[in-house]
Amino acid sequence: MFEAEIHGKLPEIADREDILTSTVFGLLKYVVDKEVIVKVLQHAKTCTGQNFSYNLKGYEPLFKFWPSLNEFGYPDIIIEFVHSNERKAVVCLEVKYESQKSGEGEYDQLKRYFLGMQKYYPDSDFLGIVYLTDEQSEKDIKDSLDELEKAIKERPTEKIFGLRWSQVTKAIEEQDKQSLSEHDRRILEDVSRYLRYKNFVEFEKFTYLTSVFDTMPDVFYKHEHDSFSSFSYQHIDFADNLNNKIIYG
Repeated sequence: MFEAEIHGKLPEIADREDILTSTVFGLLKYVVDKEVIVKVLQHAKTCTGQNFSYNLKGYEPLFKFWPSLNEFGYPDIIIEFVHSNERKAVVCLEVKYESQKSGEGEYDQLKRYFLGMQKYYPDSDFLGIVYLTDEQSEKDIKDSLDELEKAIKERPTEKIFGLRWSQVTKAIEEQDKQSLSEHDRRILEDVSRYLRYKNFVEFEKFTYLTSVFDTMPDVFYKHEHDSFSSFSYQHIDFADNLNNKIIYG
């Protein structure tokens, strides 16, 4: 389906975060090198700057999409990391695109999922919740921690992580391609292409570019969207030439 989306054949799903979730992680679950998903998660950080740094070597990840936590709701993904000795570690992912966190106060979404994971995975190592967003999420996470502190009388700062979509792109593109199989390389190339289509990229530089950006937005979208990866700029003298046209490429 993602080929149809990136070629503009399915405009009605362009902003659907469930499609985004299933496309990216539905592809990643087929990657044979299981360290890839771990390296993606390692870009997540707590509000205190602590990275997701668990050693999951030897664990096999099992992806569960929109699983039920019964009275606590339906998180987007639960990854169960299962070791050959049957030990299990679990992490919950809540994915956002353009929507906000669901529920506030007593009904805070991340609080509910945290309590649900504790209740329904009592025999597993609960690694925490990864809150995957396009924008900064520190305020949302702190609000959830406030509500958890009220509920369980402790503040599990080390168990709720923020991760941005641009960091997922970076993690995918940082993989050592030489160590991957052809199968895995092709999957990661598709994931990277899809994430860049969504413009989930970090700001890199300022640069002068080659095409004059003087077309209407709808025309720009229709004719340039397939090849457009992100805005960037380079060596602009901000004290000079500010009346020049904005350019893109």
